[in-house]
Formats: sequence, C-alpha cells, structure tokens
Amino acid sequence: MKHYLSILLFIFLSGNSFGQLSDKIVSKTDTTTCTIIAKNKKDGYHIYFTTGQSNIVNEVYPENAEFAYSENQMFISIKPPETDKKVWARCFFDGEYRLLQHKYVNYIATPENIYRLSPANEKTDEDGTTQRNRFIGEMIAILSNKVDYNFKQLQYNTKSLVRPLIQYHEINSLSFHDYNDYYPAKLSLGIFLGGGIESVHLNLQPDDDYYGRISPVVNKEFFQLGGLTANLTIPKLSNRLYFTGGFEFARHKASAIRKIETSGPLVYFADLQYSAFSIAFPLGAGFEVLKSNIAAIAIQTTLKPWIVLEPDAELKLETELNNVVQSKLLKANKNQDIDFFHHLGLKIYSPAVSKKLSVIVGYDYSLTPGTENINSVSHTKAISFTANYNF
Repeated sequence: MKHYLSILLFIFLSGNSFGQLSDKIVSKTDTTTCTIIAKNKKDGYHIYFTTGQSNIVNEVYPENAEFAYSENQMFISIKPPETDKKVWARCFFDGEYRLLQHKYVNYIATPENIYRLSPANEKTDEDGTTQRNRFIGEMIAILSNKVDYNFKQLQYNTKSLVRPLIQYHEINSLSFHDYNDYYPAKLSLGIFLGGGIESVHLNLQPDDDYYGRISPVVNKEFFQLGGLTANLTIPKLSNRLYFTGGFEFARHKASAIRKIETSGPLVYFADLQYSAFSIAFPLGAGFEVLKSNIAAIAIQTTLKPWIVLEPDAELKLETELNNVVQSKLLKANKNQDIDFFHHLGLKIYSPAVSKKLSVIVGYDYSLTPGTENINSVSHTKAISFTANYNF
C-alpha cells in the first residue's frame, strides 16, 4: 500500500507542478517578484503590481518591461505590425512560435517577426468589404510547409489557433507552454478487452499426519478480462495528468497436476481444477511521459479492490504405494474475501492513427497476504494486455 501511495503522490505532484509560474516582472536589467493584477481595458491590457507587504498599486508600462507573469498568465511587451507603440499582449502559447492577443486581435510571433491574424469577418479599409476567415490563409502562409494540419477547421479563438502550433512543437520535440484555460474537466468513457497470464497459488497439505509439511502448488494460467473505464483530465491542473477508474470483469481457469516428492515410499500426485469469475474496481491516476503526433506513452497506477465470484475448486489427491493407487478428494478453500491488487500499466497509443484507440500492458500483484492459508487458492500476480477504445 505504501508503494502504491508513493507512486500516486509522485505522479500527482509532477502533474501539479507542471508549468506553474511565480508572479514577476522581467525587464532587461531586473526581475521583480511581486503580485500582479492584469486588467483588459478598451485600449488593451494594463499591468499593475504590488511588492512585499505594501498595499500601494503601481502600473508597469510596456516600454519599461519585457514580460509579466501572473499565475498561469503571461504578458509580453510587443509592437504590433500596425503601430509603432509598445503594448501589453497576452501570450496564450509560448514556444518557438507564440500566440499573442491584443484588443481581441490575435498574432503569431516568431523571433524575427510578428504576424497579425485578421479577425473573422473583418472589413477592409479600402472599400469596406468583408474578408471572411482571412486568418486561415494567413495561418497557412505561416505554417503550411511546416505541419500537416487541416487549417480549414480553425476558428478565430486561441484554443483553436494553438492546435497546429502544438502539433508542430510535438512532432519536432520542442518545448512549449499552453496558457489557455481549458475547463471544465474532460471525462471520457471507454471499453476494453484483453487477457493475460496469472499465477494461482495453493499451499497443499496432503494429510493431517503428513509431518506438518506443506507443498506449494503454483500454476500459471491464461485468463480473460474486459470492462469499462472512465478517465478524467483537468487541463487547468495538467494536460498530462489524468485520473482513471472503472469496472473490470475476468474469467479464471486453472488446471494443475503436481507430483509431490517425499522421503518415504508414498508418492503423492495433486490434481487441482479451479474456475472462477472476478470483478474489480480500479481507481488511480496516469501521467503521459511522452506525447507526440507519432506516439504517446503514459504510466498509470491504480488500486484494485478485487472480489472472486462463484469459485469452484476441486482438489484430488492420489497416493501410489507399490504400484497401488488410491484417490481421495480434499477440501479446497475458496477465498471469497476482498483482495487488493496494485496495478502498474504502460499505456501506448498513436495520435496520428487514432486518439481513441490504445493498448495497455499491465502488471498486477496482490497487496493482501493470502498464500499462507492451507489448501486455499490464491491469486498472487498477473501480466495483462488489453485493447482500449474511448468514446
């Protein structure tokens, strides 16, 4: 349990700290840590700040600073192409390309140039005609030879305009920060089917007078599973962290025949036939450690309350002495208590193929001691493979 909690805490802290910024104002000669208040007025953004314990509110002008950070907001001092006056522009995407906004007009900034994106349905100054969606052609001119994207689906808002920028940075493994506020949280539902190999354990005591010795019977068998999943992403917290839960149904079947070595003349053969169904309710979190257009990989960890349904265990013991074989049935305990498993999974999918399809390779091990009980069937660990589809 401690191992599970430590992994979950690490993933949560990694996602929670991803991209958090302190309030500060950066100029060419100084960096000031402060509390920032940003106001969007008719003539554009205005940045105010207080320092230390002071309640005095001061305004910082774009001519006197280069950057201002406020929680998850970033502001940059720029000169838009249509004017020579510096203004504060809000940065919605920071990377090799930047997406900026001033007076509700969007701009694409590179280290060399700033390109104005014409608002949808903007009228021209020459004849007063309306240019519909001219910004799409402007985005194509900037990015068409660098990213394969369907620009016709773009809308004139920052959450839409960042998508080709994100794709460009991901396929080129470039770092970036998306400052868009994506909420409410996103909930996706899915189904999965798969199977795996599990270890079934039995501590066999052939007879009460068998000198108190126990012979372990361990068998690896294929099992089938399927179920439903629910993934919750809170982009405001992190775009890579997600919480996951669901319902899992599995079918188990084991068949094991073991010869038990003894020092005496008797030879024992144990025949275990076991079948059962189980349900589980995994709950945990995942974190995408790699995310590009070609491939995405996430590590996830869950705690799985696990219940056995309709177990059927038949244990037959055969003894052989001087070529005479005798058989008898032993009582095999059928554990129906709630077990707890820890699941570690590796989720892999390709956004270029489909964001809805993924595969998960998982390893489960029991957190509940159950292998010490005499003649009781226990599930100890398993390796699984599932194909998943999210709606």
